[in-house]
Amino acid sequence: MDTALITGTSTGIGLETARLFAQRGYHVFAAARSPASAEGLTAAVAEGLPITPLALDVDSDASVVAALADIGDIDVLVNNAGVGSAAPVEHMPLAETRALFETNVFGAIRMMQAVLPAMRIRRHGIVINISSVMGRLTLPGHGSYAATKFALGALTESLAMEVRPFGVRVALIEPGVILTPIWGKRGVALPDGHAYQAAMARLMRIFGSQFEGGTPPGTVADAVWYAAQHPDPPLHIPVGPDADVWVAVRQRLSADEWVSLLAEPDDERFAVRMTDACGLDCLSGPSLHARLAPTRAFAHDYTAAWCSHDASRVASFFEVDGSLTINDGVPARGRAAIATDAGAFMTAFPDLVVTFDRLEPLPDAVRYHWTLTGTNTGPGGSGKAVRVSGHETWTLGAGGLIARSIGAFDAADYARQLSG
Repeated sequence: MDTALITGTSTGIGLETARLFAQRGYHVFAAARSPASAEGLTAAVAEGLPITPLALDVDSDASVVAALADIGDIDVLVNNAGVGSAAPVEHMPLAETRALFETNVFGAIRMMQAVLPAMRIRRHGIVINISSVMGRLTLPGHGSYAATKFALGALTESLAMEVRPFGVRVALIEPGVILTPIWGKRGVALPDGHAYQAAMARLMRIFGSQFEGGTPPGTVADAVWYAAQHPDPPLHIPVGPDADVWVAVRQRLSADEWVSLLAEPDDERFAVRMTDACGLDCLSGPSLHARLAPTRAFAHDYTAAWCSHDASRVASFFEVDGSLTINDGVPARGRAAIATDAGAFMTAFPDLVVTFDRLEPLPDAVRYHWTLTGTNTGPGGSGKAVRVSGHETWTLGAGGLIARSIGAFDAADYARQLSG
């Protein structure tokens, strides 16, 4: 049985990740400062899940050494333990900034240094660091927290370069706003009438817009599982539609443009500018996660159609005159042509399985991310097993069916896998 060590498992993301891995056959060492008082963890153990609670404080060298002394080899390390708080730079106590770095950065380093020697020697394992979309961008009032996540991102990228030659994989999970208890666990008392009330209100407006029907912690657990099972996972894995939108906007804008946008003094003008930058309204409820619910259900059904090996069922998700294009190839137009293309994949891979990875909102479309696994044992096949990830950018028609799908995947990697 493979083993996973997950920190910060008393609630939220850590608890959901521990449960998911245990349900799928892992022996999970679920670390928390006080596991005996973690009701969710206690309940998971009572259910008979293969979870071993582990008293561990990532802020303490001695605690980490003692906790890991007798647990043996670890196949998956998930550095989830983290804390957050918000305040303008002028008013953020140095002690609070140090506390954020102690847990979010130094704690992750302690854990990595504890498990890496064995992973390196065994040439096996994966380190998954739970960061945040705040490791890709900054907001007013969130500088200290973002600084810890930028630091964790830099460490994770360096680690990936260092350990790849030893067969150790690395991934960085970057959630947006997730409905977890982190939002009420700690805070900084600001002076009455301080000068940064507008900046803090803007921060809360941005985050608060994603609370109604927001992204649950189980979505992050799914992303962690995806990374752990992938033979070569992406280094950066955003989680949640708000994370996708924010990362895309930040990549499009220069640093000066980003500062100008977030420092816009007029709230109405700020909302207009932000909507223009995002291509959609990301400042009003309900959350983007909630707004995508119907499309997410559609995507699950579409995925099931692929797994049914019924090409005509796949084609039924397209409008009668819909089109499917893959890697800039010739579009398949109409359901009959789409069924032919889908059937070709199903014939080439009789054991084909498609998994739905995530949805990414775009200004006038939605991007469906998928992973295909199968063995090329169809007529004239190579007999090789493949795993390839890609996406389809959907333009949906008035009836909710796909009017146009533009797909893409790494054809060169696909060809390498087929040839062995």
